Amino acid sequence: GYVDEQGKILSNPDADFRHLALASPELAPYGAAARQVLENLQLTEQLQERVVTGENISQAYQFVQSANAELGFVAASQVMQDGQLMSGSVWRIPMQLYQPIKQDAVLLNRGKDNPAAGALLDFLRSEAVEKVLIAYGYQADLSALWLTLKVSLTTTLVLLLIGTPMAWWLHISRWRWKPVLHALIALPLVLPPTVIGFYLLVMMGPSGPVGQFTQALGLGVLPFTFWGLVVASCFYSLPFVVQPLHNAFAAIGQRPLEVAATLRASPLDTFFSVVIPLAKPGFLTASILGFAHTV
Repeated sequence: GYVDEQGKILSNPDADFRHLALASPELAPYGAAARQVLENLQLTEQLQERVVTGENISQAYQFVQSANAELGFVAASQVMQDGQLMSGSVWRIPMQLYQPIKQDAVLLNRGKDNPAAGALLDFLRSEAVEKVLIAYGYQADLSALWLTLKVSLTTTLVLLLIGTPMAWWLHISRWRWKPVLHALIALPLVLPPTVIGFYLLVMMGPSGPVGQFTQALGLGVLPFTFWGLVVASCFYSLPFVVQPLHNAFAAIGQRPLEVAATLRASPLDTFFSVVIPLAKPGFLTASILGFAHTV
């Protein structure tokens, strides 16, 4: 087919397509998703002169169907029937390249007491309808649930790895600026999630310091990727892991550490053989809180 299964035709400088159709990013969710894909692939500037924009996803599809554009970002439901591609070739864009487009059936207030409306909503959410939607290119909510679980589990593991030494250092350090660091770690508790998300998006974007660093390493930009979600979740849930661990370390007291030192145990041996076993309840609490808050 014209389009390969990895979408490499977009980045191929020798590709012979003249136009790439997409819906208006300012007006259509599908267009915004297409723009996110191009940004995450770092192809926005390279393909800028080839892009043709439709007012909505239907117009973008018409550009492709009428051969006015060789390529286009369209909805899977426009080209799939009974789970099969109707014609042409297709690249199923990985979900980590764009923010998922939420589509759902809702019951308005004026229809909440209407039995027929309630029955229709129950039918639309049934397993039979779910199979039809999947056949026409839509993904069930289970995929979003699985992504949430993967992000939450990964975030919890990362937080335990970075939160444990951080909490231990906060416990044993006599640095006079330690209260300031405590306050910085607690910032996600008082800042609105929208504010946190905005500043993280700016920092990790193409022009932000983190984005420029990851691009210099050849990693691209992090927003709307799996690891971008993990980084944002780590910042958002950090105090829910560090604080329980810090409390658990403080509850151990000095006597077990002094006994270990008397027996000539190294600081590393003391930490792994004495501190961690005694702080197990704190690790359990930190894991539960970190996972739950990320979810």
